[in-house]
Order: sequence, then structure tokens, then C-alpha cells
Amino acid sequence: LDGVPQRFPSCGRVTRTLRSKVEARLECVGRLCDAIQTAKDSLFAEPTQIEGERDDFFNDRSEDWRALHHNANYTTFTAYAAVLDATTEKLSGDQTRACEVLLDALNEVVEGAEQQSCKDYTALCTTLATTAAPKVKAHIPKTRATAKERAKEVAKKGLTLDEDELVLLDLQHAKPGTKLFTLAQTITRLERLSYVLAWTRKSNLTAQPIKLDWVDLPRLKMGFRDMKDAHGVTQLYSIDHADLYVSNARSDLIETLLKGMPHSLVLQNGNAELQVLVPSLRPVRPSIGSAPLSTGLGVGHSE
Repeated sequence: LDGVPQRFPSCGRVTRTLRSKVEARLECVGRLCDAIQTAKDSLFAEPTQIEGERDDFFNDRSEDWRALHHNANYTTFTAYAAVLDATTEKLSGDQTRACEVLLDALNEVVEGAEQQSCKDYTALCTTLATTAAPKVKAHIPKTRATAKERAKEVAKKGLTLDEDELVLLDLQHAKPGTKLFTLAQTITRLERLSYVLAWTRKSNLTAQPIKLDWVDLPRLKMGFRDMKDAHGVTQLYSIDHADLYVSNARSDLIETLLKGMPHSLVLQNGNAELQVLVPSLRPVRPSIGSAPLSTGLGVGHSE
């Protein structure tokens, strides 16, 4: 992840989001691992010598037990992560709450370890999942309520785009007449749709029309976002050019000026001053079989 921002500057926000999720996951699994390692002597029953058993055979078996149960390794760490993932999924993705539920379940297992010890880490994970099941069921309504209130929490805390959870919108299959369809028709004047990333906050998914929190054009190194102008009308503002938004203003003069620039967008500021945004694209002479010597030019969006 460290090399991504340098090679792909527009992916910096995505990289920070991935890093925070990875760190949160490692923290939760680490807490669970530490708790189990602390209580391992109570959780796992040490082998006892059976009458008639050879001393060397018993010693070998004891040594294997110590190596398996007293040293956390990649296998045991993966087993904890699997239990955490399964519990997190049942709690609608609330990883922190899932970790707390498993830690509570571990405490119960430790308290009852005198009556029944686990054979190995696999058996412990199964026991944890069984013990945590009633707790998970009791927490499900609370988790759903938290998800419904997330939009209010975001608005109250004023989280930035880097801190909040974003959802990538599908512009390719947007229905005609919708805001996303209009955006796709407009933005393709500048860039191919496969290089356009439209994001919205997860809390805005139910809003109609949907709010565009960030429209990223990584190849052009620019972006847009929804904001209200001085009259309270939502406009698609440029992030890189202050007080400029995509305008539908048209006149005979504008039509004449833009006649040879189909790959342009008209931008307007609060004073109704107009500017034209034109990406630097290579003109291409299209290959026409019936007119091989055609002098007509088109705009080529290079791959």
C-alpha cells in the first residue's frame, strides 16, 4: 500500500481507507489472540501419562502439545480471524462489536475450563462460536439500529470524505432520466466512462436524487462534487477550480464557439461568467472505408 499513492496519486484516498480497515482488523484479531494466549493454561488440558505408557512416548507427546498450544502462529491467527469474520458478518459488519462479543464468550469458556478443556485451537474456535451465538443474537437488533442511525451520526460529527465510508456508483447502467444518467452523458464529453469514478457517502444512498460527493477523473487529475450555489440550487462544482460549476447556459455565440470542441464543458461562476473546460486530447483522423482520404478529424481518448 505504501507505493500506491506515488504511482497512482488519485488512489490516495482509497489507499488510506484500505489501510485503516486492515489496521482495524489486525487490532481486533490481535486482541483476541492476546486474550487466548493469556488464558491458554486454563483453556487447554495438558496430556497426562496413561498407566503402562512409555516415558519417552509421553514426553514426546507433551513436547508436541507445548509446541502446538503454547506458541501462536499463522495457523492459529488465521483461525481467530475466521471466527471474527463469521461473527462480524452476523452483526452486519460491526467488527468492533464482534470482537467484544468473542472476548465475553472467551471469559465464559475460561471460567468453565475446569469442567471441560479444549483439545486444540480448532476446538477452541468452535467452542467460542457456540458460546457467542446467544450473545450475537442478542446484539443483532442493536447493530441494525446503529446502521440506521449512521447517517445522523455522520451529519452530527461532520466526517470528511477520507473518514467516511463511500460507495462507488454504477454509471454504465444508469437508467435514462436519472441524475446518474445525465452525469454519464455529460462527463463522457471529457473522458471515457471507464475512467470516471462517481462516489457517494453510504449514508446518502437512500437520498433522492442521489448526492454526488465526489466524481473523480484520475487520468485528467481533476474532480467534481455536488454543492449548492448562492440560490440554493445544487450544482456540479469543480474541485480544482474555485467557484466554477458545470453550466447549461447556451446562446448562439456559445454554440458557435463550441462547434469544433465537442469534448468540452461550459463552466460558470457565481457572477454568471462563463469559461470553457477542454481536456488535452489528440486529434485523430477516423478511418473511413468509403472515403480513405477524408480530412475530417475526431477526438481520440487514448487508452
